[in-house]
Amino acid sequence: MNQHHFCKKFVFLFFLLIGSALFVSAQDVRLSGTVRDNNNQPVQGATVLVKGTSNGVTTDAQGNFSLMAPRSSVLVVSSINYGTEEVTTGARNTYNFTLQSANTEMQEVVVIGYGTRQKKDVTGAISTVGSKEIEKTTSLSPELALQGRAAGVFVSSGGGDPQARPTIRIRGVNTFGNAEPLYVVDGVPIYEGGGGVTSGAVGDIRSPINIFSMINPQDIESITVLKDASAAAIYGVRASNGVILITTKKGSVGKPKVELTAQYGVQNFAKSISTLTTPQYFDLVQEAYAANPEANTSFAQKFGPRYDAASPLYAGNNPTYNWQDELKNKNAPIQDYSIRVSGGSEGTKYYLSLGYTKQESPLKSNNLERYSIATNIDSRISKVVQAGLTIRLVNQNALVNTQSDLPTMISTIPFQPFYDPNHPTGYAPVAGGTFEANPDFDPSLVDPGAPFNFATGPDLLWGPQTRYNVFAFQQLNDNSYNLNRALGNIYVQVQPFTGLNIKASVGGDYFINLRKSWGDYDQW
Repeated sequence: MNQHHFCKKFVFLFFLLIGSALFVSAQDVRLSGTVRDNNNQPVQGATVLVKGTSNGVTTDAQGNFSLMAPRSSVLVVSSINYGTEEVTTGARNTYNFTLQSANTEMQEVVVIGYGTRQKKDVTGAISTVGSKEIEKTTSLSPELALQGRAAGVFVSSGGGDPQARPTIRIRGVNTFGNAEPLYVVDGVPIYEGGGGVTSGAVGDIRSPINIFSMINPQDIESITVLKDASAAAIYGVRASNGVILITTKKGSVGKPKVELTAQYGVQNFAKSISTLTTPQYFDLVQEAYAANPEANTSFAQKFGPRYDAASPLYAGNNPTYNWQDELKNKNAPIQDYSIRVSGGSEGTKYYLSLGYTKQESPLKSNNLERYSIATNIDSRISKVVQAGLTIRLVNQNALVNTQSDLPTMISTIPFQPFYDPNHPTGYAPVAGGTFEANPDFDPSLVDPGAPFNFATGPDLLWGPQTRYNVFAFQQLNDNSYNLNRALGNIYVQVQPFTGLNIKASVGGDYFINLRKSWGDYDQW
């Protein structure tokens, strides 16, 4: 009896121990670790999944992960551009992974207008510039990122004028009319009217503001150029001069990522053209006329008292006024500030950007100021339905009031002054005379005419070479533009089964462009 009772106890204890072990092994434990690449850098957003289940997590910015899983599990670690690693867990609770970079050169994806394709599968003529190259540019406008980086694409800068639009020609000039390519931003074609060769719009409706400066280069993921006839199959006749597709950045899985960019610089003309001083000018002109035996009148008689050394109005002893240097805006500032927040989960990814930019021209009275907001949201509503939203808002204020150029200023006589403290405007007048009331002046009309007419004169105060006072015009007149634009796109994509995607999208482009011109004609 005692032996039989002992055997029963032994069998009971044996099965109790086995059951306890099975019970313990079936319990989930916390497994943690780090995922790094072959350069020992943390891999953010890598997926750590229990094989055969939907139980998984993504790594944080330091490559760390933590999840609950059975003691004996197979962990699968994967990430874009890296190979996949697997490990069977055991007694340990900590597991570190090193992912090897995958050879993705032949898997590069390009945007082709109606979706994306692997670069190796595209037979058309396509060039792509990525975000790294774009971020290196300091221009307000993204087109200059293509300069020297896309074969078959000619890009010529508009110069230091922030309003100037770069000239872009894809495989040469293909038309005698509008040679501009079609621009498509996140699937929305940019409308510019048509008819203007350089402006891209009818008349002066669009204003000289470069419409593509509305896009902050820091927001761009890629610029793709469609160069051959296949682009016309997508966009029709508008693509006859090629298509430039601009794709903006989107969020990625992971904790919120904040990026701040701040740039400040100045621009100047590399050199100045040497000009004559007032004494040098008078010596040269007098020598030229003295060498002309066919001159019937003397130099002083021909050009008036300003050139007569015996006259009290003689200008040969005047100071030298450098009109070229006076027009220059020395150390013209360029400043750009932007903050970008991105992140998301497997269900929803987001990207938000705020930007402020201001650029002044190297010539006075010319600048461009931009405020921009951009957002991209992608959400997986269910296993088969995905939706997204892209919105871009921009406000641009531009002063376009430069009344001359450097060649004109270089040829201006050096003894004509810019300023006169005794004049009501503070600027030196260029002509004299007397005035009388204009009997045809009618302020009730849209074009009332001038309130006064010349009774005598006008007489050019500095001789036949007298130049209009550019700086008075810039001070007493104002020519500015204001552009408000909203560009957006929304899509819904359904994948009823693997291999079939049905996508519907709606895009819109709304803008208000206001030109304001003011003139102080009563004072000048």
